[in-house]
Amino acid sequence: KEIETFKYKEGMSPIEHITEQFPKTLVIYAEQDFFCGGQGEAICQKLKDLGVYHESYGSTEYADNHTFSLTWTSKAAQEATALSISFLNRYFKGEI
Repeated sequence: KEIETFKYKEGMSPIEHITEQFPKTLVIYAEQDFFCGGQGEAICQKLKDLGVYHESYGSTEYADNHTFSLTWTSKAAQEATALSISFLNRYFKGEI
């Protein structure tokens, strides 16, 4: 509840650093995130507004929360991992 008055608040959020020169990006987020709710969607929207190439995966599962993609056992985590591998392979091949 004290975040609004935190001296370095603007530096904590990645959205504050997104410009037209931002690199091609993969955004993975949980729609039910209790810690950073709505930030994944907001980042995707800013990337879109600036014309930055991006892909995204937003888990809609209630049990998939803030770091769901790091658990590796849920279906959504496995899908996010597969998308990450695909994104990186295509990126390094120059396909995106």
